[in-house]
Amino acid sequence: MKRPNAKFLAKVGLIGGGPTFIGTILGSLWISDVAYILFLSMAGGALVYVSMLMYNSGRKQTTNNVVMLGIFVGLCAGFVTDLIVTLGGA
Repeated sequence: MKRPNAKFLAKVGLIGGGPTFIGTILGSLWISDVAYILFLSMAGGALVYVSMLMYNSGRKQTTNNVVMLGIFVGLCAGFVTDLIVTLGGA
């Protein structure tokens, strides 16, 4: 396996972290409820898209019961994490 060079890592870092950095700067300077809802909706859509890809990939590799158990455990872990954060006062 070939190790990635620094130029490739810089490009990937820019692609992955660039929009987050720019969004952080713009979000600290400009506030808009419409933009807030728009970007949260886009993030939710991206999560659904990636979740469906993972579901289809997992379904091809194992039985549906195992996939459903994994989804259930993941949802429970998310709810428990939210409960802990909420009880912690955040």
